[in-house]
Amino acid sequence: MMGQISTACKLPTGDSPSEKYSNAVLQSIYSRRSVRNYKPDLVPDEILLEVIKAGIYAPTAANQQVWRFSVITDKSVIDRYSERAKKLWLKFIPLRMAALLGIGGGKVARIVKMMQTSDLHIFHHAPALVFIFAPKGITVELDCAAATQNMLLAAQSLGVGSCWIGFAMPLGNDKKTRAELKIPKGYKPIAAMVFGYPVNEARKAPTRNEDVLLGWT
Repeated sequence: MMGQISTACKLPTGDSPSEKYSNAVLQSIYSRRSVRNYKPDLVPDEILLEVIKAGIYAPTAANQQVWRFSVITDKSVIDRYSERAKKLWLKFIPLRMAALLGIGGGKVARIVKMMQTSDLHIFHHAPALVFIFAPKGITVELDCAAATQNMLLAAQSLGVGSCWIGFAMPLGNDKKTRAELKIPKGYKPIAAMVFGYPVNEARKAPTRNEDVLLGWT
């Protein structure tokens, strides 16, 4: 164990909230999983708006609230963006991937193979796609990450599945996509999420390493 932690300061065990403190918020946190298989049913606009509203109630440095959101629910557009993102990855991976991400050639090769797979849909055929954009700033990534987590948990509380899509990020820097989404000049992509109703029941959470406290003084 790292550091000197008293028995009283150990994390509660198990994959659900402690019975003493269980509530709706903690239940959503513990039960949420990334969903990669969605029903075709559309998510009602009012639910998506509620999810975004939850996002903008995340904290921001100096209460700047600089985030902006793009919502896509047109299946043909989501399909097109999936194919476009794959082509963008293949275009830039050989030149920039290892340097930007600090990863070895073996992992680069695996990603290239993934992006060359015709039946790979990076948005998992979800019926709703939401991007978050923000201008350059010291804390915008942190601010928008907090908004993203709020949105994922809000969706869970409303019976909607979700997944944070890292492979979508090249789209936010693509001139054609930016023009289509009317992204303001100077705004950069921070996060992309999909939402929809899961085909399968929620999976059990992977076991968490609970030995994470460095110290408690």
